[in-house]
Amino acid sequence: MLKNAVTLALLEVSSIVVAVCGIIRAWSGPLPADRIEVAAVLGPVCGVALCFVVSFYYNDLYDLRVVRSFAEFTARLPRALGVASVLSVALYALFPRVDAPIFVSLPVAGGLLVSLRAISYGILWSRLRSERVLIVGASPLARKLVEEIEARPHLR
Repeated sequence: MLKNAVTLALLEVSSIVVAVCGIIRAWSGPLPADRIEVAAVLGPVCGVALCFVVSFYYNDLYDLRVVRSFAEFTARLPRALGVASVLSVALYALFPRVDAPIFVSLPVAGGLLVSLRAISYGILWSRLRSERVLIVGASPLARKLVEEIEARPHLR
């Protein structure tokens, strides 16, 4: 489960960075080629992506044991987006020279995250990824494994 959550977080961060860079390119022309200018663009972009990741983490959206389905994700999403927006405004207050396209891209990044999560939940919980497990034996460890599996019906 932890591996899936980390993969999901990395996928979301990279998609936000790519989406925001795409919006900056569409808004103000080609991305800069100079290293200093690239750092000046990527710093705030990564800051916005970090705002989303921190917000999602503290709203337990990366804990797939808590948020087991897309419906539970969408129920928690408005609060997480609100926190991400507040963090982004705080980022803008700390660094007022941040370009406007970065904040214009916040709704696009939110929409992208929703679509990525819908695809992710479809892949994570599909029958294609399920495995059958045969527990052989009657030892206390085997009984404990069966009890743990039965205690979590959403992971069966």
